[in-house]
Amino acid sequence: MTDKIGKTKSNVGVEGIDSIRIAGQPINHLDMVPLAHAKLQMAEVRRVQLQNKIENVKAKYPTQKVSYLASRIVECRENIARIQNMHKDNNEKIMEYASLIMACKLRDTEIAAIPEDHPDKKQIIKEKFLKVPPYKTEAMQTQIKQFQETIDRCTEVIAQEYESIAEFNEVLGLCKQRDLELKNLGE
Repeated sequence: MTDKIGKTKSNVGVEGIDSIRIAGQPINHLDMVPLAHAKLQMAEVRRVQLQNKIENVKAKYPTQKVSYLASRIVECRENIARIQNMHKDNNEKIMEYASLIMACKLRDTEIAAIPEDHPDKKQIIKEKFLKVPPYKTEAMQTQIKQFQETIDRCTEVIAQEYESIAEFNEVLGLCKQRDLELKNLGE
């Protein structure tokens, strides 16, 4: 590149083929023989330039495959569904055990209200135990605490899985952008 006076301009900041100089001259301003020689080497210059662009794209993005990241996201979602079912099952067990404990307490209160001298006391007690068996309520309370601890752990795992999905989605977006840029470069 030359200015109006004919002096050679610098190639600083110029990229690609326009930045090539031989003896301070752009290749367009060379004599016939050096120009022909330079044109023969232009295909290699273009190939190297394209390869450099491809390598730069590969260097600035993550290396994972899109299909791998998508499968990990599906796996996380399946884990969340499985854990949510476990969460629901434990909630149902807590409700069931709580209602059994309440039924036992009610039965015990009704039995205690029967007067000692009631003639059918034994028969009434027997019928009440047939309706509500004599469960160990202390053991059921302990089981409810364990169910609640399981629910708490399930909640933590679900939160972690959602965090993993967010991270995978971020990397997935970058990998899709990488693949698009590489496709545009012909890779």
